Amino acid sequence: MSLARSELAHTGKIVLGDALIEVMVGHLSATIVGQLEHFLTIAQSQLPGLLEQAGALGEELVLDLAKGMRALVDGDMDVKGRLASAQQHITSINTEHLKRNPFHIFTNVYSALRDVQVAAGTSMANSAAKLLMPAQAKKRVYEQTEHLIAMAPELRVQLRKLNDPALKGSIGSLVVVLNKAVQLWGLRNPHALSSNIKNGTTNKARYIHRQGELEVRKNEVPAKKTANPEKNGPCVGTCNSINFALGTESLGHTDFSLPGPFPIDWTRTYCSRLSAYDQGALGARWITEFTTRFDLHDKGLVFHDSDGREHKYALKPVGKAHYDAIENLTLVRVTENSLLLCRGFERRETYVRHGDRFLLAQIELRNGAGVMLHHEYRHADQPVLSDLITYQGDL
Repeated sequence: MSLARSELAHTGKIVLGDALIEVMVGHLSATIVGQLEHFLTIAQSQLPGLLEQAGALGEELVLDLAKGMRALVDGDMDVKGRLASAQQHITSINTEHLKRNPFHIFTNVYSALRDVQVAAGTSMANSAAKLLMPAQAKKRVYEQTEHLIAMAPELRVQLRKLNDPALKGSIGSLVVVLNKAVQLWGLRNPHALSSNIKNGTTNKARYIHRQGELEVRKNEVPAKKTANPEKNGPCVGTCNSINFALGTESLGHTDFSLPGPFPIDWTRTYCSRLSAYDQGALGARWITEFTTRFDLHDKGLVFHDSDGREHKYALKPVGKAHYDAIENLTLVRVTENSLLLCRGFERRETYVRHGDRFLLAQIELRNGAGVMLHHEYRHADQPVLSDLITYQGDL
């Protein structure tokens, strides 16, 4: 029902798609032995009774709340009833119960102790209410309880309306829409809804956790990193470069471009989350493809890529590699103090360790052209790119 309601709210159409019906069929098959049509038939027949029961229970709860509020201000809460309940829990513990369910004794003893505690507190509350509750406060409570008593029958009426097929968004309307969609789907797929109930035999349903069964998910897992726009498909940010996942602001500026076997596009990228580059040589939180690096953190690596995004990797032993399928990056621990980063088959980058960082030292393209980089430490232990030497072919 939640799936059907979400689909109708999203598309605004009365007809549900085949894909949604197939998902529901898979869910039902993973939970019970039966068909979707059978489920809808049962739902239509039992829905009025279920809503009536829910309305009666809701009305009872609201009236009990009003009664309890009045008893609280009057200092007339039931102490004897709680003590009687505790006595009942104690006497219900017997040998037969203990044999069938050993946990029974613990639950009853706990319930009995809780009732005794509530009774003691209730007795004190009664005394306090009679002595300390001002008349004006009692009057306000009585006014509110009158509203609750008037609302209790209306709650039952509103729940009954959920069975009305003509009421948009009601359970009854969802059942009708879903029933029509299943009938149309069955006409288009005559062999897809074959019954799995066999006459004259015992039917058995086997449930495998998370295989076909669905559940409502209200909260999404918070994003941990910015998405890769090339792999993600849908737009990952606004036109003003604010990322949807983390609220990161990023922008780029190209200072110059040099053509050649190794083309150089000196494009600086600003990323508001790039706090690791607060003391960067290009300015706070600015990065280029020639100032990328790996930082050592908790026996792992954090790679700061040229687009401002960061990626966390394990620090593998020498000779071991890690492949990041999402980013299409292969990271190899060449030696104790050097890393090799391969961007697909087109580009290789060598990083050399300087303290707790691995700085970019060389880039080589598939055509053999490349560039060597030299860093100097001038202030505050921050590396500064001092030389950029391009070459072609073997050194």
